[in-house]
Amino acid sequence: MKRISKSLQMLGVKMDIDRVLTDLRAERDRLNEIIITLERLQGSVRQDETQPKRRGRKSMDKAARQEVSERMKRYWSRRRSGSDTKTETAGSEGPSGFMVSGKTAAA
Repeated sequence: MKRISKSLQMLGVKMDIDRVLTDLRAERDRLNEIIITLERLQGSVRQDETQPKRRGRKSMDKAARQEVSERMKRYWSRRRSGSDTKTETAGSEGPSGFMVSGKTAAA
């Protein structure tokens, strides 16, 4: 700052620093208001034009849901009838993923 002041004094330029600062602050405030307005406009346009990205699980089509339904019906039917050999064999994994010995898992 001193360097600039000395340079200006050498050139014979007198400046009213307070006035310059006031003008610059006013210009800054005006520009900030314009920037805020433009950002608001840009934000409202973006929300209207773009759909939010879908999160979570992918949806299944009707055929896939039907397939899962049939598979689960067969699974529970076997479970109720007791003919599900997968859970009856000693040392196999039960439906919860824990190792079971015989028909029941020891807690």
